[in-house]
Amino acid sequence: MIKTHQEKLLPKRNPLSKSKNPRVIKHAGTNPPPYMPIEFENIIIKAKKGFDIKLAIQKEQSPSDMKDQFARLSIPKGQMSADFLSQEEQPILQQKEEDGVHYKGMEVLLIQPSLEECTISLKKWKNGSSTCYMLSSPWNKVATNNDLKVGDIIQIWTLRVNHGPRLALIKL
Repeated sequence: MIKTHQEKLLPKRNPLSKSKNPRVIKHAGTNPPPYMPIEFENIIIKAKKGFDIKLAIQKEQSPSDMKDQFARLSIPKGQMSADFLSQEEQPILQQKEEDGVHYKGMEVLLIQPSLEECTISLKKWKNGSSTCYMLSSPWNKVATNNDLKVGDIIQIWTLRVNHGPRLALIKL
């Protein structure tokens, strides 16, 4: 069978998939993404004894990521190249606040581009049919302290230390 020009450009869809739209992972910056900088590797592997290190997402900072009133960084699940929570941790993000609408979230350690560490809130957010993770309080402080701006390309790396999730934020 001869394929049309448009058929050649479209990604193949898994016939077992129920979705009509194939999942396309968007990467900002270079593809494949660059490796983790050596100074982060030294902290994560040598000092923290980190393991199961994965690049979760590489994205461009959007205007909504940098608005003070939103105070959060979105990590869309559709753009993630790796999930990082264990089966035991997933239900924690499913728990709702007393209002029954918002998710509670969990505190995780974040290694910032400055190589300083802080605790940040990781939450799940559902907007219609899409789901994403959010890094919130103290996101505005992290963004300010690391001079993050709209258009910056960042990476979020995930790792485990003592079997708990940790994150590393890298500004490219």
